Amino acid sequence: MCPKLFDILSEDVLDLIVAEVAKDAELEELCEIRLACRDLSYVLESKLFKATTINITRPEAQSQLRIMASGNGANARWTTHLKVQSLPRAANRSQSTLLRKAIEGLRKLESAHIQFQMVSNYDVVLAVSQLPKLRSVQLLFETGWRDSAPLPPLEYFKGLHSLELSNLPLSQRAVDVLRQTITISPELQSLNILYQGRHSSLEDLASVFADAVAAPAFVPTLERLILRGRHITLSPACVPYLSALTDLQIDQCPTAHAVDPAFWEALADGRVRLQHLKLYPLSPSIVAYLKTYTGLRTLRLSGNGKDKSSINRQLHMVEALYREIIPQHRETLRELCTANLPTTVWEIEAKNLKAILRCMNLETLAVKYRYDVGKGTIDLPI
Repeated sequence: MCPKLFDILSEDVLDLIVAEVAKDAELEELCEIRLACRDLSYVLESKLFKATTINITRPEAQSQLRIMASGNGANARWTTHLKVQSLPRAANRSQSTLLRKAIEGLRKLESAHIQFQMVSNYDVVLAVSQLPKLRSVQLLFETGWRDSAPLPPLEYFKGLHSLELSNLPLSQRAVDVLRQTITISPELQSLNILYQGRHSSLEDLASVFADAVAAPAFVPTLERLILRGRHITLSPACVPYLSALTDLQIDQCPTAHAVDPAFWEALADGRVRLQHLKLYPLSPSIVAYLKTYTGLRTLRLSGNGKDKSSINRQLHMVEALYREIIPQHRETLRELCTANLPTTVWEIEAKNLKAILRCMNLETLAVKYRYDVGKGTIDLPI
């Protein structure tokens, strides 16, 4: 038994030691280390059980749930992040009850990640939604989730700061539930929606934000918006809800409808100044918006969007990037990425590097450069 460990090493130092040991040690070994002394057990336990994963298809899941359901385990003391994997299509009554009780005991839980398999589990979602400190939720629906399938009770999630939905079909029912969830989360800071299915209609997020904006005490708080999918669009009516936005990422499928050009004009009129922007293709309306302010830190031209405009139009956008956008934000730009674009139009020329070299705070640069072997040495002004 070691002496009072905190008298020898500070808790911060112990945290570093434990983190290093945990990189290579097996769970059984870490549990044995806990027996060395009370102080070391305290530090290890807080690290080991900060995140908890439940997969009820595993053999040990039943005993894990029993310990958690008792309310006396380490999970109840330390767990702030929960991941529920492969939530089954059907579970017997006793198993569902045990899972619900296990989750209800996680009173310190702040974030949850739940994976659904075709059928939503009402009890699990309800149990998670009632935890008092819950602020972040990620819901992953199995690919091919049917529009007609019952939805989990998303409307029970309230007071969220972060919400991520993957593979949820944007049926009218889903839109209504999402609208309600956003309305009762007035401090929502991050919203991530991914949908790559075949739903036929196009959903303007203005309808999702409408009730929140209409609330008497509405104050814009959303700072990050990530949209991935072919059936989501943005219009000027979205801007009141997005007035605090600093990070916008739009990654659409090749057949996606373009964002309404008037949306960018509305952003400018609303004095919304993005610091981080990821999208493709670049358009005149986006260029015009980016010229209305300074302060852009990250610009990534990438994603699954397809530029169907003429080569001359694309070349004009390349010229606009290096002659207008980059000079406008040269004092703040820290990351520039065009390397993942499939077209050769965006291969950088030496003349365009001059604009990049004036970005004194640039930290990350990813561009394509075509090297002609026949020319011998590479002539780049760097």
